[in-house]
Order: sequence, then structure tokens, then C-alpha cells
Amino acid sequence: MNLKLLLTLTVLVTVPFAGCMSDDEPSQDGDDRDVDPLFGGKDNFTVDENGTLVEKGSPLDDASVDGNGTDPGMRAHKHDYWGDRTEVVLVDGEYNPNFCFRGRNAMAFSMGCFEVGMGNGSIVYPGTARLTVFAEWSDPKVTGLSFTYRDVVTAHEDPIVLQSGVAHEIPVDLGTADLAHTKESAWAFRFQGQGTGLGVAMAPIHVVITIYRGLDLQLDAAHPDFWANGTTVRDLGAVSGTLPPDQGGWLAEDTREPIRPAEGQIIPPGTELLEVHFSWQVKDPANGVRYDVYPLWKSAKNSWYRFPDQAEIDPGQREGTFYVFVEPDMTDSPYATLSQWGFLLHTEYREATTGFPLFVVGGAGPNPFARDIDYNFHFIAYKESFLEAPEEEDWDDDRAA
Repeated sequence: MNLKLLLTLTVLVTVPFAGCMSDDEPSQDGDDRDVDPLFGGKDNFTVDENGTLVEKGSPLDDASVDGNGTDPGMRAHKHDYWGDRTEVVLVDGEYNPNFCFRGRNAMAFSMGCFEVGMGNGSIVYPGTARLTVFAEWSDPKVTGLSFTYRDVVTAHEDPIVLQSGVAHEIPVDLGTADLAHTKESAWAFRFQGQGTGLGVAMAPIHVVITIYRGLDLQLDAAHPDFWANGTTVRDLGAVSGTLPPDQGGWLAEDTREPIRPAEGQIIPPGTELLEVHFSWQVKDPANGVRYDVYPLWKSAKNSWYRFPDQAEIDPGQREGTFYVFVEPDMTDSPYATLSQWGFLLHTEYREATTGFPLFVVGGAGPNPFARDIDYNFHFIAYKESFLEAPEEEDWDDDRAA
């Protein structure tokens, strides 16, 4: 029996108050204090000793503007996420090294590695001058640890060797710090342990990553008004290309470059709903293999890919539409030129007649069933959702395989 594909995402929409009130209206939180017309009711703005407008608070703060000309975000301003702090710990945790897979289509793996990214809002702040990476371990079976990392601009692939208890310093400048209103840092770290036997795969390693203030904050441009002149729909256009295959198994590590809206097109602040049309075609499919291909998505605040909520799936469907209910902290930075949202196609390989899953286990070579996939994705952003928002879902542990 053929089943229909239903791709309707269940994510709660919460709409922030992002307007400007007149002087005689009460504030949004219900007290009776007057609203300073300079700040339009947004109390995370202030003026520094030089008379420069400064936005404080968190990178997750809503960057949308109301378009009436009095919103402080519509003027050039600095972004100060430091407050009175001169250093901020972004990562402080215990990590148990485990298996890491190498390459896109190979099942070869190494022991004793782990990846470290930042949490939501834990970005390398504008004004950062240096960043330190500290690791500490006590298990004698761990004989060494190295790491590679990616900043906003460059992937640094030459391993840096760490000594237990000794911090390594990385210089940061205006170009390698994250943009203001970035939800999840572009910085990421991959650690590789060395050790005897299998012990390195289990010994916990304590990692601390800290940023230090040292550069002057720059005057950033006003937040663009993406919904000016009554605009309620933004057609972000379509992108086409060829996607390398994934492993197609739950053990696979997806290292593919994501599908994104074209450069210059972002999911702008103020978006409530994103509509995604997609189509795909497997190139030169293997005989006797059925390719079940599903879309994945991630927002600007999370590196984990998710399946749209799927009720019944027709494996033969090669096109579809799904919707993402967008919360304010999921949108791109208004200063971004390349969206941090990402989309992929996940493939499950099955025997064509029986539908039995096909896996490649234990081999070091490429998956013999894997094929490139031609794709087309078309994105449309809506200022106001025309769909009813579902009940809240907890996505923290709902990660794609």
C-alpha cells in the first residue's frame, strides 16, 4: 500500500513584543512606567559615555524592527554582550571520547575523538581579542590530545597538541569573531585523543573554552527592515545542485556542506513561518536498490539536523513541501550575507523488492549503494504564519541520525 507523505513540522511559535509604544501606554510587562521614546520600549538599548547607541543583552535577543522609524535598532549602534565582564567561559564540561568516522562515504573510524560546539547564544563576542582552549585529564591511558578548529572564516586542519592542564591561546580579530545576533557560533572544535588500548574511548576529558575582551566595539549598521512597505512575504528563491550521498545508517557522521538559500538571502528577523519546496533525483541508481530520501533541516540556532514531522511516508515521492514554524531566536543575524540555516537529504538504502535495509558494516571502503543526488530547494519566508501553531515540542534530544 502506498502511503502519503506528510511533512508538517511541529515547533512552537512564540511571537515577541517588537513594537514601539507611545509615552502614555503602559509597558508590555504590565507596570506603569513610561516608555522612553528614544528606545521604543526596548530596554536592552542604552547610550554610552560618548553618546553612542549601544545594544546590550544577549545575541539571542530579537533583531526585528517595527519599521516606524523610532525603533532603536533602525539606527547605527554597537553591540555589547560583555557588560562588565572581561572574560566569558563558553564551554566548561566533561567529554568522553568515542568513535569518529572519517570521510563522507567511508565506514573507517578512529577511536578517542569528540567534537565541541557552543551552546545557543554562546558565541565569540564582537570585541574578543583572544580565545583559550584548556583540557585536563588524569587517566594514564590517555597519552595525548590534539585539536583542530573552525572559525568564522577558516577551517584550521593542522592539529594543535595540548598538554593536560595547559591552555592554548588563539588570537581573534574583528573578522574571525561571530557577527552580532548570531544564534550559534561558527566556531567549532574537534579533539583527537591518543592512548593505549580502548581506554582512550572511555576516559573523561575536561574542556574549557574562554573568550577575552580586548578590542574596541565597532559601530554596526542599523538593523535592516526586511518587512518594509507592508511586505509580508519574502521569496528567497530556489537553489539547485548535486549533493554527495550520506552513509545512510544511524552511525554515519554527516560532514556534507548543507544546502542553503543563495548568498544574500537569509531567514530574516521577524519571520514566523518558512515554507520549503524540495525535489530530488538519485543519479545512476544501483540495480536492485530502493533509495528512500528524506529532507533534513536546522535553524540558525542549532547545529543538529531534524526530520520534519513525518506521519506517513511514500518512499517513491521525489518532491514535497514542508513548513517550519520560526521562533525569534531561530532567525539569521540581520548582518549575515549567508544563512546559517541548513538543509540536507538523508538516504536510506533498501532492497528494491523486500524493502529490507542495506547496510555496510565493518568495511573501510565506500558505500557501494551510495549515489549523488540532484536537488532543488525553494524557500519562502512569511512575516505572519497562515498556519495554526502546534503545541510546544522539546527538540533538544530529537536529533537526526
